[in-house]
Amino acid sequence: MSPWLRPTYVAFSTRASSRPASLRLANTRTTTPFYTVQITATNYRPSSEMLSPPRAIPSLTRLRTFFAAMSTNPSPSSAVPAVMQRLEKGELPWGSVFSDKMLTMSWTKSAGWEPPRIVPYGPLALPPSAAVFHYAMEVFEGLKAYRNVDAGDGPVRLFRPQLNIKRLNHSARRLALPTVDENKFLNTLAAFVDEQQHWVPNIPGSSLYLRPTLIATDARIGVRRSDSALLYVIASPVASFFANKSALGAKYQKGLSLLADPKYVRAWKGGVGNCKTGGNYASSIEPTEVAKEKGHDQILWLSDEKRQLVTEVGMMNVFFVFRDAATGRRKLVTPRLDGTILDGVTRRSILELAPGMNIEAEERDISIMEVCKGVRNGKISEIFGAGTAAVVSPVHKVETPGGIVAVKQKEASGDLSVILRERLVDIHQSGEEHQWMVPVTDDKRGSSYFDEEEGQDEGVRASPIAVTG
Repeated sequence: MSPWLRPTYVAFSTRASSRPASLRLANTRTTTPFYTVQITATNYRPSSEMLSPPRAIPSLTRLRTFFAAMSTNPSPSSAVPAVMQRLEKGELPWGSVFSDKMLTMSWTKSAGWEPPRIVPYGPLALPPSAAVFHYAMEVFEGLKAYRNVDAGDGPVRLFRPQLNIKRLNHSARRLALPTVDENKFLNTLAAFVDEQQHWVPNIPGSSLYLRPTLIATDARIGVRRSDSALLYVIASPVASFFANKSALGAKYQKGLSLLADPKYVRAWKGGVGNCKTGGNYASSIEPTEVAKEKGHDQILWLSDEKRQLVTEVGMMNVFFVFRDAATGRRKLVTPRLDGTILDGVTRRSILELAPGMNIEAEERDISIMEVCKGVRNGKISEIFGAGTAAVVSPVHKVETPGGIVAVKQKEASGDLSVILRERLVDIHQSGEEHQWMVPVTDDKRGSSYFDEEEGQDEGVRASPIAVTG
């Protein structure tokens, strides 16, 4: 018998740079693969031996040095003031700095979810045969914690976390991963944010971005349901994803330029387009680079057999504002959820806000031909993307195989996109009591995974929050 070799190529860059890189929560090409890791840290200079494809297993001392250097990427609590100062000045690349702690929860088929722990941010210990590396068994979420800036150092609240947790479970079921008890995990997440709330910016438009990630850790090669998994949450203080302002004023954003190329497709019916899984984002990097080489910012994704239907824009849901020339009334139109489109939390929030703002909203198929025709004859007055990272981002130009169409709003946000964005920001960070905002400190909240028994003698329960480091 001969040994079966499994070469596995994993993107794993830790380069500290303003370029697409490393430990950044951005949909960009990694700068170095797993076997050419570069480390930039004040207390460590990597040797040339570590920067080339390894010929032998590194010594234990070198591995310890390597992981020690990696663990310096998060900023300690003492660095929070400096981080916030950089954030306020617009000097902090989005998703590039993380809080000093992370939440971890392990799951096994035999025991279920183990009690969570809040531990120092650092490397994960995983076997090379872990299913996540070989079969992309991974899902994640993105949500934000906001501070009430009207009250100075006001209370911290989460924006509609129930929807993110429900979608996490939806994605997990499709990727054959374990699900969580939604109420318990909400309370667990709130407890983690409460412990880390000194990382929540007290800056208008900024927030603490939370990234729950669920991966299969089964250490066996074979396409099958994993018997073990890990759920972890990291946190990053961020400003707006698209921070470019228009020359027309601070409340206006510079519009995005899009490429609609039928050569590329993001998802297909029966697939995982309505799940938040890494493969959907990794496959978008090359088309986005092509778009940028042509002078655009993002891709306008087209779907169906003839590549005619509009689905999403970049990593966001997309909206079109139709204006009736006779009455002046406006209607919001967004592609319907047909299994290829992510059920975005911001998308749903805009659809629910619209009726109360006397705006008609409709979910339906919309073709790229209808978009081009509508922009040219003035029926479509605005186009914008909507998502957790960017909230609302206007579009001013779309390049299609038939030519370029420019929205009449030119390079600035249209009126309705500004109104919707400001309304959402008010809900996020004002003192308004809103049902969508969930306080992280709530004595009346129910049980969490922290309340699970942890093998204590005589029925003594585990401490409410296990924090190490």
